[in-house]
Amino acid sequence: MAVLNFDAADAEVQTHVVLVRDTVTAGSTSDALTAYVTGGLAVDADMSDLSMRDLRTVELFALPVAPRRCSWSSALPVAAALPVLAGGVAVSVTLGIIHLRPRRRTCPSSS
Repeated sequence: MAVLNFDAADAEVQTHVVLVRDTVTAGSTSDALTAYVTGGLAVDADMSDLSMRDLRTVELFALPVAPRRCSWSSALPVAAALPVLAGGVAVSVTLGIIHLRPRRRTCPSSS
């Protein structure tokens, strides 16, 4: 077992994990022994690589859909305004009907 300690910032060491893995793997000539590079920084480097690969895959599918989605969202204010406009028309028509309806006038009774 070998333990490597680096006198550098974690972010800098994380960028060199692939180089360390390649060096350790290239130095291993035995089929009976398998070398592993482990630890927090190695796991972080692997997770970062996997996340970037997944992000590229998602972007391939999401980018063609995004313009359609944006066009739907620009229609939302119009859709939200339709009930308000319909209500305004309904009130106006009702008030017009009430105004045009013949009025019954009552005469004051004389006593």
